[in-house]
Order: sequence, then structure tokens, then C-alpha cells
Amino acid sequence: MTKLAGAFLLAAACLGAGMLAAQRLRGRVRLLRQFEGALERMERELAYTATELPELLEKLSGPDGAGAFFRACAQGLRGPDRPPLRRLWHEGLRRLPVPLREGELELLEEAGHILGQYDSAGQCAALKRIRGELAVARRDAELERDRLTRVYCTVGGTAGLFLMILLS
Repeated sequence: MTKLAGAFLLAAACLGAGMLAAQRLRGRVRLLRQFEGALERMERELAYTATELPELLEKLSGPDGAGAFFRACAQGLRGPDRPPLRRLWHEGLRRLPVPLREGELELLEEAGHILGQYDSAGQCAALKRIRGELAVARRDAELERDRLTRVYCTVGGTAGLFLMILLS
């Protein structure tokens, strides 16, 4: 009986590992979607209201994902030593809870280099271009998520069943 219970637990753990891998893919798509929306809002705010950068980052703040990233950047700009936004942006991207691909990080890095360096028209044009490229990356991530989610869950479940049969 103990052996059978252990086999079931091992099968459940394998299935859980597959589901966890699939969850990371969903998290990546969600994070890219959040950044895409935030860059769109940044573009509008810079074009129509000329909002100051610390205030703009504060408006984009939220509890998790991209919102937490923008909150950390806004808090860093309010500090007494005020490091450059470029450094805050870079450090924040490296601390994201969901790992992004190198190309996706490079796009977001580029946005950090542009903000506050050019006039609002130049920033808006650059943000629009980056947002377009980020939309393509998000669509690719969605396709990858759709394809691999089933694979990860199936492989996890199959490995669990195999181990369960092997141990019984």
C-alpha cells in the first residue's frame, strides 16, 4: 500500500512539474502583454500630456509583473542619490519574476535608454517602434505557449505514469 501511495505521489509530482513549466510560459506571455500595454500608455502620456518621467512611472506602477518593475524604477528616481534611469531600468529588468528571452530584454533595454534622453516626439516614435517589435515577440511567445503547454503537461503526465508502473 505504501509503495502504491508513493508511486501515485511521484506521478503527481511529475505532472505538477510539467504544469509548472507550462505556467512559466503563460507568465512570460502575460508579462510581455503588460509591457506592451505600458509602452502604449507611455507613448500616449508623452505625446498628449508631457508627463514627467517619475510621475509617468508611478502611474504605470502596480502590484506585480511589469507594474512592480515600474514601481521600483519610480521609487529609485525619488531617492536622494537619484541614479540614472538607464541603470534602474537595467537592474529592474534583470530582477523580473519571469525570465524573458534575450531579444525581448534587449527591446525593453532600448526603451530604458530612450526615455528621458530625447524630445517627446522622438521618444514616442521610438516607443511605437519598440512596442511593435514587442507585439511580434508576444505573438511568438503565445504560439510557443500554445504549442509547448500541451507538450509539457503530456510529458509530465507520461513520465509520472511510467514511473508509477515501474515502481509498482
